[in-house]
Amino acid sequence: MIAFALAFILPYGFLLFKSLLNNRIELQANIAHFTDAPVFGKIPHNRRKTGNVVYNHPRSGMAEAYRALRTNIEYRFKDIQKKLILVSSSMEGEGKSFNALNIAMSYALLGLRTILIDFDLRKPSNYFSEVEISEVGLSTFISGEININDIILKSPHNKLDYIPSGPIPPNPLEMLTMDETTELITQLKEEYSCIVMDTSPLAQVSDAYLLFEYSNINIIVARYNYTLKKVFHFVMKDLKEKNINNICVVMNDNRVFREQYGYGYGYEKKYRGLLSRIWK
Repeated sequence: MIAFALAFILPYGFLLFKSLLNNRIELQANIAHFTDAPVFGKIPHNRRKTGNVVYNHPRSGMAEAYRALRTNIEYRFKDIQKKLILVSSSMEGEGKSFNALNIAMSYALLGLRTILIDFDLRKPSNYFSEVEISEVGLSTFISGEININDIILKSPHNKLDYIPSGPIPPNPLEMLTMDETTELITQLKEEYSCIVMDTSPLAQVSDAYLLFEYSNINIIVARYNYTLKKVFHFVMKDLKEKNINNICVVMNDNRVFREQYGYGYGYEKKYRGLLSRIWK
């Protein structure tokens, strides 16, 4: 009986001890300890060479995950006609730009005029690897060197445009407080049904906090086995204290099958054998 009891106690004790020592988010259950914001999506690990997965692999399980995320956003915020979606994370490397791109592309696939703006003036993103990084962009518009129409670029999809961040300025925080930022958002709202704003990490710099006044949907990206629990807790607590509303969480880079919703059913052949074995 002692041996039988130890056979149950020791493994669970080891797992509990390991969990206590781990300072990174492993499961969706970890999120509930730090915030009451809902988890709207779980994005699988990207094994493809492209970051533009929704466009290049529209029948993949990952593309289906973004469709499910888009559906959750539409259902929860169905009263918001013009969606201004801010995408950020607590720290660098969690996949905010990757998610911002694919969220924007998923809306473009609905036939909605969509624009993706790179508001991270400190670390520009190259959303489309086949396109060279532009020498003009958000920073050149805000500084008064160029007009709005000259910074809007075309993506591979005819319903998705994007604005690169442009050359790195010496004062990115101050630039975002200028009237040109408000002018840009105001004009884009008249032309586009969905605006996706890719911003800087919240725990590292304060740039993104200046953009919450424009957004009406706020997505915080957390990455499995990467996002630090204390940093995530600090960011979510800070957002709550600042009365930032309409917040949801996206779990990125999921490599744990049991944590997935089953996206990709009927799309990828490699899952058929696995699913048949499960049902047997």
